[in-house]
Parts: sequence; structure tokens; C-alpha cells
Amino acid sequence: MYHNIVKTFPPYYLITPEPTDPTRFFQSLSHVLASGIRLIQFRAKSLSDEIYQDYARQVLDLCQEAGVICLLNCAPTVARQLGSQGIHLNSSRLHEQQKPLQGFTQVSAACHTIADLQQAARIQTDFVVLGPVLVTASHPDTLPMGWATFTQLIQQTHCPVYALGGLQKTDLTTAQQAGAVGIAAIRSLWQL
Repeated sequence: MYHNIVKTFPPYYLITPEPTDPTRFFQSLSHVLASGIRLIQFRAKSLSDEIYQDYARQVLDLCQEAGVICLLNCAPTVARQLGSQGIHLNSSRLHEQQKPLQGFTQVSAACHTIADLQQAARIQTDFVVLGPVLVTASHPDTLPMGWATFTQLIQQTHCPVYALGGLQKTDLTTAQQAGAVGIAAIRSLWQL
């Protein structure tokens, strides 16, 4: 388990949904930011690089104005170019990384296995998301690990962990009892 945690982690980590309608997306984001969410990952797999960067600049500005930490889910070079203080590494970027990332105040990674957790420890991430714990609408064919496996894996990690996958706000206590600092979610945190 991790020790001597200096940073405080909020109980909810919002992962944004795909921004299919820009006007609606930014209206919803403004609403979410006003609701008290303090940690966000801007994730937009369907956007071209150019449009992603345009949206990311706007998301970073809105988050900064609201005092919310925003991590970009993109290549580290792009996140640095955009001036992001935080970055989230998907599984492939996690395993491509050979050493700790410099220049970011928050580095998180997506983990699904013990190998992922070990790689996250090697590159000294600040926190990870681990899942899917339950069946999730975004990955319906992925077998969930369940709370027992989640608890076993979390005991072998080096840093704080957010439970991910099919979770609702009401799962926070269960996640924390399993050793997580909180839950990460798309739908349940985006729909307030």
C-alpha cells in the first residue's frame, strides 16, 4: 500500500464523456464544475488532434477558473504544449513510458492488471484508476473484476487508487472500504 501521502484526493474523479455536441458539452461541463467536482480528466477519443487541442484549451481554462484540477488524456508532448498541469495515461501510454514524467503536478494512469500497477509504480504515478470493478456501459464485453479482486490488487499498489467501472456516487463508501480514495466515473458523475 502507499505511504506518506502528501496530496489530498477528492472522492470523485470525473472522466468526461465524448463531446459530440460542443455547445451541450461545455454547458454540461460548466454545470459540473459548479457542482463541486474537484478532479477531472478530459477524455475525447473521437476528436481529431486539432479539435482535441482546441477543446482541451477551453476545458483547461474553465477548470482553472473554477479551481478544478484537470488532467488531459493525450500524449505527454501534447499536454505539455497545451500547458496542462496534469496528464492521464491510458494503458498503452502507460506501458510506453520508460521513466517518471517531468513537468506535471498530477500523473494518473489506467490500470487493469497487476502488470499495469507495477508499471505505474515504476514511473511513479501520483494515482491510478483501477477497474472495471463492475459491469460498465462503456465496455459491456469486458469482464468486471469485482470488489474482491479490486481489494487484492489495491493492496499491491504504490499510490492512491480510484475505483472505476460501472460505479455510482452511492458506491463511494464501498470503494473506500475496499481501500480506494474514491470513485472515477463518466456517466454517474456527469449527470448531476
